Amino acid sequence: MGYYDPSGYAMCPPGSKKGRAADSRIEIIDADKGTFRIIDWDSAPNTASLPPKNTIFRVVRKEEYKELLKQKNNKNAALRRLIPWLKSNKMDIHEIHPVNLGGSPTNLLNKKFLFRKTQHNPVTGFWNSITAESKRALK
Repeated sequence: MGYYDPSGYAMCPPGSKKGRAADSRIEIIDADKGTFRIIDWDSAPNTASLPPKNTIFRVVRKEEYKELLKQKNNKNAALRRLIPWLKSNKMDIHEIHPVNLGGSPTNLLNKKFLFRKTQHNPVTGFWNSITAESKRALK
């Protein structure tokens, strides 16, 4: 009787990009589409809202990201004009599902105000490390 791996990782053919390394926090869903999910959330800071644990993320291609970043910056600038106390309280606008990983750049439900040093910096570090790990895994 063989071993059954419910993740499907053990069933991947050699050289396949589906699956994950033993020490990885992510699992590649579809390398061609750049999709993955986070399977280990332990290093995520508890100071910020996070997307649902079953979220499928997509690494956004450089060309698409340029346009999305423009939309995000325009929306956030408008919010800062409407809510001037963000600057005086040293708060940043954080996207719960990062734009570079397929999150909406303009949907207000994807935005949260975080204190820069105590909340925003740790969560940005977490997402930067997830992005780097996903890009390495998708190479």
